[in-house]
Amino acid sequence: MKRPAIFLYINLLIIIFAFVASCGNGSSPVETASTPEKGNFSAMSSTAQKSVTSSGFKITGRIKYGAEGLYGAQVDLTGDISAKALTNSSGEFSFDGLPNGRYTLTPSKTGFTFNALNAVATVDNADISSMIFVASAYEETGHSLSGSITSDNAPLTGVSIKLGGAASAVLNNNIDATAGYAIEGLADGTYSLTPSKPGYVFFPASVAVFVKGRDISGIDFAGAPVSTPTYKLSGRVSFGSVGLNGAIIRLRGPVNGATVTDRGGNFSIPYLPDADYAISASMSGYVFTPEERRISIKGSDVAGADFNASGAGYTVSGRVHYPQCPECIVQGVTVTLNTDPPVSSITGIDGLYNFKNLPSGVYTVTPDKSGVQSVFLPASKAVHVDYENVVDADFAVNKAYSVAGLISYAGAKTGRVYAGLYYSDTNEAAYSGTSVAGPGPFSVRGVSPGNYRLCAWMDTLGMGRRNIVGP
Repeated sequence: MKRPAIFLYINLLIIIFAFVASCGNGSSPVETASTPEKGNFSAMSSTAQKSVTSSGFKITGRIKYGAEGLYGAQVDLTGDISAKALTNSSGEFSFDGLPNGRYTLTPSKTGFTFNALNAVATVDNADISSMIFVASAYEETGHSLSGSITSDNAPLTGVSIKLGGAASAVLNNNIDATAGYAIEGLADGTYSLTPSKPGYVFFPASVAVFVKGRDISGIDFAGAPVSTPTYKLSGRVSFGSVGLNGAIIRLRGPVNGATVTDRGGNFSIPYLPDADYAISASMSGYVFTPEERRISIKGSDVAGADFNASGAGYTVSGRVHYPQCPECIVQGVTVTLNTDPPVSSITGIDGLYNFKNLPSGVYTVTPDKSGVQSVFLPASKAVHVDYENVVDADFAVNKAYSVAGLISYAGAKTGRVYAGLYYSDTNEAAYSGTSVAGPGPFSVRGVSPGNYRLCAWMDTLGMGRRNIVGP
């Protein structure tokens, strides 16, 4: 079929930055007018893979357990796109709609180990169906959380402890007056402990702990009768210009106990009766000034019980680059670390950002391009500084542009009009395009930087894009 001639006049070429919201539903990063087949509207570096269909490609695999498949195992996919999948009754898993790129697959299930910690798959214009893991069962011995509960320096019995987080349980009235309490058989994860007893308030009111490969002891609580007037003691632990997260604050006096500083280094100890107290701060690898503070509470709250920490500082760094092209760096991206107060670093000509002299802790790193509406993969990243530098907190960024103009047609035929971009150097379809109901204004969004040839066609048969690409 011969295509009807269309006279294309680009009256206006608008280069704008297209804002794309980060969604969790895996939708295309650029919205277009409804078409029978949308094609691809993703924005990538000009040196990156050029042809990715809207439906994308597929990675499938299986987790074997003996002669059968392992049901209910989780497989985490990381790369330019992050996703999770659970294996079915045959041990099979699948990730659909993936663009070309390099991905890492990591299997996990409580009570099982795997022949490989993870596996790497590179999608290159084809599905991948050979990802196989082999699982082996092991006995989970678990870890324990333990501590003491006191009131006025004496053991307090009849207390219930509620366990929340990665597992839930309640220990009712079984606190040993001399040995304290212990919760055993816990897998790695984050838990909360909350004590309660009628007529008492507790310090701390609740504690969050992170179990990773070991038992944790010394999680102590102090109770006070609610009839006693009580007050609050508060302060901050600083490491240079930022707060020190996770420092342990220990209290000695008529009420004994411990709490942990928050992300800003702040701590608060409520429900303290009038008395003289001593508090100290501690954290592995750090020295605190002063070593101890003497506090006297007399009828009111006490604030400003501060400490300064000194010790080794660590580095969080990474690079910002275009998707599927780690060598294609992006300069001028502002990366923010959620310290208190927040600190920022701007990527240089090498695409690198760097935060120095940080204490150990868990941080959130968030990139942003000032004046440019971009999509970052991931939108933010949690970084765990565990007494060593973190040097691979990388981000990929899509900078999306738009091409807009006017399509004019003097003929008598009717049909939906498609506008598409082709790479001017190779004449290959860039797979960026849009469609409109008929001649008139159009806008092609999600276009990466580069040189293109712009073409338009009319679908007179009403068959959608298939009729245009191959009439």
